[in-house]
Amino acid sequence: LLQEISDPMEALHANLRKLEFPQSAEQAVNYIHTQCQKFSQSGVPSPQELSSLIEFIDEFVFSAVRGVKPGKKARRLTSIQQLQLIQVLSDYFTSEQDFNLLCSVFMIIFMVQGRDIEYKVSTLARLLSFSLGVNAVAILNFGGVWVTQQTPTSTHSLSVARHLVQDYICTQPQVCSALKHLPAQSPLFTTNLIAAIGELYSRVGEEPDYSGYRPPPGAVVELVTVWLRGSEGGPQLSQGGQGVIPVPGTSPAASLLSWTVMSSLVGEQGDTYSLLHHTLVETILGGEGEKVPLKYLTHLTEGLLAKLNSGSFSEEQTCQALDRYGQLVTAALGGSKAKPDKDLVMLINQLPPNRLVHIVLSTIS
Repeated sequence: LLQEISDPMEALHANLRKLEFPQSAEQAVNYIHTQCQKFSQSGVPSPQELSSLIEFIDEFVFSAVRGVKPGKKARRLTSIQQLQLIQVLSDYFTSEQDFNLLCSVFMIIFMVQGRDIEYKVSTLARLLSFSLGVNAVAILNFGGVWVTQQTPTSTHSLSVARHLVQDYICTQPQVCSALKHLPAQSPLFTTNLIAAIGELYSRVGEEPDYSGYRPPPGAVVELVTVWLRGSEGGPQLSQGGQGVIPVPGTSPAASLLSWTVMSSLVGEQGDTYSLLHHTLVETILGGEGEKVPLKYLTHLTEGLLAKLNSGSFSEEQTCQALDRYGQLVTAALGGSKAKPDKDLVMLINQLPPNRLVHIVLSTIS
């Protein structure tokens, strides 16, 4: 039968369909590797070549079959098969191959195109979670490139961050100790993950209604603080340590500002938040050439106003929130870092009386 098939691609498909999973996935990854090798020599694949390869990945890596009727769910791998796929991908991406070639294969396999993008992103999140557990730095580096390409605040990046928080960071004992060296090992992944996790809880991309604000889990606050401060002897994200790649155009602290400002208003107190707040101020002041974009300051101010107007808070709670707000905004707007626009100044003027907020207004007026 195969001899009658003239198209080599069809012959490959027919052969792979005869194999059991995960052997079919292993062979599929080898084929994708070969194709990426060709692309590295011949240049960027044509739209038709890319479309054909994505269809191939959908069927033989993720088992998403073509021709699913509208309204029906696509077939997905069983839980056991998902674990087998994670092992196949992990073995391949930690193999002794050229880094750039492996990265190309990674980006094509997890390209957010095809039949079941949500499932593809979910598989990526599981692979990264597994890689955190076994310290597979190469895969985390590829993940860092993927998140950079998507941008840390995209829907897909947030989906990955949510999975890592719920299924790994919040379930592992001694997670800070286990992951404290991650900024030194994979700075691109760490800085992008901080930005995405910050966005998960700060919701800068959404409406600034903080009346329903939910603080991040304690384990996440501790871990992010450890990452920003840097492990002993290692690079510090807060000081732009050697080898640390910041998120382009912003400070690693930008998406975290609301965490410490809102903490006293949602009953989250303690040394961890105090240390994080001190670290955020240090990070902003020490970030040469890294600005906190004004949208983060505007969002923080709108959110703080909404929260203060949504309930009754003690003088101590209000004072601590405004003090921390004033310190962060002073650091963000200090020197030649950024110039506030009229809307931000108008919002700051609506905050309750506070000495540090008054200093901010005096400085920027």
